This record gives sequence, C-alpha cells and structure tokens, in this order.
Amino acid sequence: MNEIVREILHVNPRIGFRLVQGALRQRGITVQRRRILGAMRRVDPVMTTLRASRTIIRPRYCNDANLCILS
Repeated sequence: MNEIVREILHVNPRIGFRLVQGALRQRGITVQRRRILGAMRRVDPVMTTLRASRTIIRPRYCNDANLCILS
C-alpha cells in the first residue's frame, strides 16, 4: 500500500486525500479512508502536515428555528 501511494504522490506531490483515493480506485484498489491517510502520513509526513495546514476553517451556523420554508 505504501509503495502504491508513494508512486501516486511522486507524480504529483501536492495532491490530497481525495485524489489519492481516486487514483487507487482507478487501479482497482478500494481501501478504507484511515488506511489511505495513514499511508500518506508514512510516505510523506511533511507534505501531509502542510496539506492539513491549508484547510479552510468554516464557521458553524446554528438556527434555532425549524428548518422549514414559511410561505
């Protein structure tokens, strides 16, 4: 698993989890999410940390009213 992920990341080291998952599925490999993330951390821990630091922190929205449209 690590070797396959290493090959994928060698082609484009800046890709994230979703593209690695897609590349694995394209090769006919279906793997659990945590296994892919673990392989990415083992293969390239520095880029994994950099990718995680670029995530967008979105605000939480809460609505006390019902989720219905009033007409």
